[in-house]
Amino acid sequence: MRKILLIIISSLLIILVVLGLIFTILFKSTVNAKNGSLEPTLIKIEENQNLKSLAEQLKAQNLIKDERIFYWHGKSNIKKIKPGYYEIAAGSSINDIVGLLAQGKIKLVKVTIPEGWRVEQIGQRLDELKIVKYEDFVASAKPYEGSLFPNTHYFNPVMSAKEIINIMLEDYQGKISASNLEVSKEDLVIASIVEREAAGDFDRSIIAGIYKNRLKIGMRLESDPTVRYGKDENAIVNLDVTEIKNYKFWAPVKTSDLKSVISNFNTYLTDGLPPTPICNPGIKSIEATVHPEASDYLFFFHKDGQIYPSKTGEEHKAKTLKILGY
Repeated sequence: MRKILLIIISSLLIILVVLGLIFTILFKSTVNAKNGSLEPTLIKIEENQNLKSLAEQLKAQNLIKDERIFYWHGKSNIKKIKPGYYEIAAGSSINDIVGLLAQGKIKLVKVTIPEGWRVEQIGQRLDELKIVKYEDFVASAKPYEGSLFPNTHYFNPVMSAKEIINIMLEDYQGKISASNLEVSKEDLVIASIVEREAAGDFDRSIIAGIYKNRLKIGMRLESDPTVRYGKDENAIVNLDVTEIKNYKFWAPVKTSDLKSVISNFNTYLTDGLPPTPICNPGIKSIEATVHPEASDYLFFFHKDGQIYPSKTGEEHKAKTLKILGY
């Protein structure tokens, strides 16, 4: 009886060892088994995708050899699959892949949004990086022009346009709070103009003060970037999505544009501020607008990165003639 029991135990141990070897081989099945590629593979996991369909997807992409082994191993170790993009390194085993998914280590895409970009430019960049469609982003983001803080962001490519917008809005609020600023709607519009006008940090507060001085006396702002914004607005109305995604914004304005561009944004033709900000300004332009330099200046122009402010129209004309030659 004891001999039979020993035989049974020995047989079971042998079976367990064999099964262990089989499972070890399967768990260590590597990616790109057929072509031997050393490049990582990017996979996309959709919202609410189940483990079974994921196993089939991995098998179809030649990332695992047996979807059944992956499924059962994943079922025991993955509590919830986080949607997003995952980068599967070459040579990854089933165990490696399950561990990556269990930890939810999604691959985030780095997106740098410069100061002074308008919503459509941000939409172009996000579409180019395949994070969100241009038209989806612009439709949701347009009401927030001015508050989409320019910064380097890391986005999950399966985020919705609204999720991305919320991240940028939260970033804006965080920067404003950290700087102890109280920013009015008027300030944000002026800051957006300052962002497009300034040659550097040194002249932002001077320009902001000049525009606020003009508003106080009912003088038109006559800002070239507002003309460009209006001209671009008029142009993209007649373009399809593909054309808009390739459109170049902020081309220099011509002298003839100042009076010919019919738009509520053209401050050469309309009194007061434009209806909305014309871009998304950085914190320096916002700070300069909230705390502008006190002066009696009403005019300015730039030459070789230097600002030339003036208090009167006559002084302004004399300086432009002397420095610019006209």
